Amino acid sequence: MNPLERYFATSDDTPSRLAERIDRAPSTITRLVKGQRRPSFDLAEDIERGTGRKVLAAKLMAAFAGIS
Repeated sequence: MNPLERYFATSDDTPSRLAERIDRAPSTITRLVKGQRRPSFDLAEDIERGTGRKVLAAKLMAAFAGIS
């Protein structure tokens, strides 16, 4: 389970609400949760900010290191 998937499993937040807070498409967040997309560093930082640092950018990037 990647850090973003874990975050949604343990919070009341949703990919759509996070996407709205960080001004991204909901499909972008959903693809990350499913492991279908690797985050850019900017996106990882936005997610860190949008989750109140509950998902750290460095850990999110590390979790997706093997995905192109």
